[in-house]
Amino acid sequence: MKILLAPFLILYMSLTISACGPNGFDSGSDSHQGAERSPPSYKIPTFSPIFSDNKIAFVSNHEINVLPFQTDLTATTQIDIPLAGKPVWIAGLPFENGSAWAVTLEDGSTQAFLVDEAGYTQLAISPKSYSPEMPLTIYSMEGQLFGLSAPGQDGSPYSAPILIDGPIPKIIYIAINGDLVIWSDGQGTRLPVDALPDSQILYDGQDKLLFLSKPTDRYGHAVLGDKLEAAGITLVDISAAPKILNTISIPEPDVIEGIYPIWSDIDADGEREIIVTLSNPREGARIAVFREDGSLLAEGPAIGTGFRWRHQLLVAPFGNSQENLLAVVRTPHIGGVVEFYRLNGNKLEIVSEVSGISTHTIGSRNLYTALAGDFDSDGQIELLAPDQAQKRLMLVGLEPEAQVLFDLNAELSTNLAMLSLPDLDEVIIAAGLSNNILRVWLP
Repeated sequence: MKILLAPFLILYMSLTISACGPNGFDSGSDSHQGAERSPPSYKIPTFSPIFSDNKIAFVSNHEINVLPFQTDLTATTQIDIPLAGKPVWIAGLPFENGSAWAVTLEDGSTQAFLVDEAGYTQLAISPKSYSPEMPLTIYSMEGQLFGLSAPGQDGSPYSAPILIDGPIPKIIYIAINGDLVIWSDGQGTRLPVDALPDSQILYDGQDKLLFLSKPTDRYGHAVLGDKLEAAGITLVDISAAPKILNTISIPEPDVIEGIYPIWSDIDADGEREIIVTLSNPREGARIAVFREDGSLLAEGPAIGTGFRWRHQLLVAPFGNSQENLLAVVRTPHIGGVVEFYRLNGNKLEIVSEVSGISTHTIGSRNLYTALAGDFDSDGQIELLAPDQAQKRLMLVGLEPEAQVLFDLNAELSTNLAMLSLPDLDEVIIAAGLSNNILRVWLP
């Protein structure tokens, strides 16, 4: 661990990045969530504890999006923190007697704040700049706050590295050439995997990684940051020497329109399934569920028109039952509709639809804009997501109408973040807004 500490302190490589805007789609087309690890009991940690002789306290975890207990967000205290620019990514973790929140601004600069019942104070954070195209991951060590980036100079500026604890901790990242790099004990091991440059790496907690691979430009919708989409899903074992366990290939004309799969046990059989959005120019988008061996478990209906997207969000026991349902937003850019899917044999059936929700902005790689939980203590699991204008946060259940939870008075410009305080049934929600505000809702 002491050898690994040096790369931690020089994590961020300075990169000149030109933001890839939307190209290759017409103005009438619609349009890359959330991976999560939700068994029917949905007992999910909202942070990853790291214990070591160097006292790395916590690492933020972007896979957490289902709240494991009831809360009432209407009873929270709102704190608005002015920022030096427009925020694009946020991340939080438990810190001292409150929580620390870090922000990446549109120009790549970073800011951080301690937030507690007394208000907020600014914190130092290293690095002072960060790729604005990459989800922000932070960790604390010996009372200081750091952003996690690839230790090498070849890390993709679009894919967030992950940190895995163990006798010898590992930083794992996707290189700009598509290799998977595992940095451990001061050395890097490379595995050629042909990863999608902006794929996010998922970790199952048991030595397996999952990510999108085989980039292709054969479907020019280009609403998720660039013209590249994935034609493969790769599963890797890192228990010893890293090795590819399986790559699921997607035949033409389909592509995977997203930047990560959902990796969740949707059928409650004790095994994770892999959920992706498949798209093609003729039929548009549909949802597909694969087993880890690559066999197709189920599919949902296609939209029926090319260049129309579905934003798959998360799996949770929506309503008041323990049955897992999949939440998806159909055409979030043109009259977004939340679809709740139930797995029925080899089909995904839509059991409920709620209109007026938008979870994505054209050209953005931010797909982390929805959470699930019982946010109003009514015994129902609901979706928390922005409305069509992205100026209000809505509670979306299986009923046909969504309910307004918060008026933002500005547009949501970052991911929607949720942090559960350790050993307390309390949750903190945070969002970055287009009027240069970080808004935090404290219990």
